[in-house]
Amino acid sequence: NVTLGYAEKGEDLALGDLRGGILETGDMAKMDQDGYFYIVGRKKRFLKIYGNRVNLDEVDRMVKARFDTDCASTGVDDALTVFVTNAEIAGEVRPFLAKKTSLNPSAFSVRVVPEIPKNTSGKVLYKELDKELGYGHS
Repeated sequence: NVTLGYAEKGEDLALGDLRGGILETGDMAKMDQDGYFYIVGRKKRFLKIYGNRVNLDEVDRMVKARFDTDCASTGVDDALTVFVTNAEIAGEVRPFLAKKTSLNPSAFSVRVVPEIPKNTSGKVLYKELDKELGYGHS
């Protein structure tokens, strides 16, 4: 989707492109071999793990693809926590992520929760997970 921005009053509709063709959405996308773009995450959903940029949305996709669990990841630099709903696989997630990312397993922790908190439209409530870890959320 492309937009010129948001109108706050009727006159705003006549202003045209005030951003020079660029609208900062915070979305991260990838382009496939056919030139199609796909949203793959949010700019704010990254951590620095021992100097390596880690996409939390990609971590969630990897865990969901490998294990039978709902999950959501959050954390702070050098400390990524993956919340999972399946206790049976909890011990396997940390070594799996260490192998997939080639990062030290000490950067990862796993917590089992009965369910991942979500709003009525199904979006994960990361603030709730951060509260459980004692973190603020920007």
